Order: sequence, then C-alpha cells, then structure tokens
Amino acid sequence: MPSDDPPVPVSGSESVDAKLKSEVLEAAEALRERIAAGDLNVQEALRLRDLLTNRMLASSPNPHRSGFLDPDGTLRIVNWAEQTGDETLRVPASARALTMQGHLASGEPLVGNGHLGADVIRCAAGGGFAPHTHIGDHLLFVVSGKGTITYDGRVYPTNPGQVYFVEGAVPHAVGAITDHVLLSIGTPHRAVDADDRQTIREYESVLAEFGSLRCEICGIKAEAPERLGDLGCPHCPSRFM
Repeated sequence: MPSDDPPVPVSGSESVDAKLKSEVLEAAEALRERIAAGDLNVQEALRLRDLLTNRMLASSPNPHRSGFLDPDGTLRIVNWAEQTGDETLRVPASARALTMQGHLASGEPLVGNGHLGADVIRCAAGGGFAPHTHIGDHLLFVVSGKGTITYDGRVYPTNPGQVYFVEGAVPHAVGAITDHVLLSIGTPHRAVDADDRQTIREYESVLAEFGSLRCEICGIKAEAPERLGDLGCPHCPSRFM
C-alpha cells in the first residue's frame, strides 16, 4: 500500500535547486487538496505538514547549517572527549584555541545552528568569568577540575559529574579553583569568542536581596559594601573584574 507521506526528497546540498523546490511545492499543493477533500483528519494533516516543513528546512539555504553539517552536507559528529579502555571519558584540561571574554578563559566550538549550540569552555586555575548576563540560558556540565558558580548571593562549589542551569538574564559568575573544563549548552547560542556572548555586570549584581554574599566553600559572609575578597575569600568573583 503506498505511503500517504508526500514524496519529498531530502537534499544534502547547501543550495536548493529548482527541481527540488518544484517537488516540495507540488507536495504542499497535494497536501492542501487532500485536506480540502476531507481525506485527512486534523492530526494526520498536522503530521504531514510538519514533515513537509522539516524536509523543506533541511534542504533550504541556512547560514547556520555550517555549524552542524560538514561541507559535503553530511551530519557533523564532533569528538570532544576520548574514551579510555575502562569505558570512561578523558577530556584534556589544556587551553582551547579561542580566547573568551574572561580571565584565563578559552573555548572550543562543537556544534550548533545559531539557536542551540554546544561548546567546551576551559578556565585555568584562578581564572573565570566576572559577574555577567547573556542573551540565552545555559546548561553547564562540569567535566573536570574544581570550580565555582556565584548565583543569588552564594558562591557554590562545583565538581566533575555535576550539572547546573543558569538563566541568562540573572547575573552570575563562574570561577576555576583548579584547571576547570565545562561543557556548555546554550540557547540562543553565541560563538565562544563573540563580543556579545556576555555582558559584564557590577559585583553588586550577584549579591543576595539584602546585599550579602556567602561563600559555601570558606563559610565567609560579606555584607555590602565589604566584599568577600576583603575578608580573605579566594573565591570572590570580584577578582575577575
């Protein structure tokens, strides 16, 4: 029995030739005729519409496709870690190729399409990012090394195997106690070395509502205008400013 799905080919090329575009438009018209004739229920019509839309998008020129496809149009699969003999992953703690906005911070782009993307971020011991916000939200997977995340009045320790979520609009700071590697997933996505990846904020933006900042590692608490660094805390985010 023939399939009800529109016979739309998928092109691996970056350009859409006239033949492909014509076939897509013909399939769309056939779908409209079937809907008008009552041959499809709403659920099936929506499924086929989504199928047609996805195939068209997959074949359309898109400046961001180079972020997840190789030049020949095949899916890009990036090795960002090495598998060892005991089935664990090894991730180098060395500096990455691109310099980031931050202190002793570098990054490596992995895959993305402009809306969603993944990068490896590395901060050398003592480095990190001053209080900042960014356009999109981030999931940060701690891959190696000890670090900190400063958020809403607290400096939290972070260790390998942990993951945390930060809202882009909420000021926060990231620090490295030892050489520290993170896998960052962000949306909307900005290049690791983009000038607009983050916007630096003042130290006071990461304080709690009543103007305090507590380090959960040292147990030290500072009340504004004093800063954690003034009290001897080595994890104070002001050290990056």
